[in-house]
Amino acid sequence: MPTTALIKPTHRAIQHYYQALQRYSEQRIAHEGALETAFQRLLADTARLRNWNLIPKLALKVNGTIYPDGTLRDEYNLPRGYWEAKDTDDHLDKEITKKIARRYPLTNTIFEDTREAVLIQGKREALPSRPTQHGGRARSGPKTVARANGTKSGRPRKRGRTSAARSRRD
Repeated sequence: MPTTALIKPTHRAIQHYYQALQRYSEQRIAHEGALETAFQRLLADTARLRNWNLIPKLALKVNGTIYPDGTLRDEYNLPRGYWEAKDTDDHLDKEITKKIARRYPLTNTIFEDTREAVLIQGKREALPSRPTQHGGRARSGPKTVARANGTKSGRPRKRGRTSAARSRRD
């Protein structure tokens, strides 16, 4: 497997992503179906750096069938992560709560709306998103995702969480 290196903001894939968003913005395009194509390309391009594949809309059996917008698989066909896109009119925290209720995987999943991204790993919010050049807001930091039965996974939450973040369920 190739060595892992951070992808810099100047990386070609990142630049293509922002260029695509700019073109959509100039044409006043803001719906999820169009915007997700920019992030899909970004994920596909950067996944190849690790010899992973992005498979769009791959069915996943979990108490029924769900269709994450993307599934990342390694060269052994093992799932390495999932991606779920939302449009900019959606409230990202509420949409995450809905996906968690539908049993979307929380092992390594990114939820994004082009302005903000939430990475959940091991049922915990792993990284706060950073403001983007497109107006995203910073999140307050790692959070524990509440289970459907009210218990928590991982370490306890720190103070200062938003009520929307406290209401997330897996």
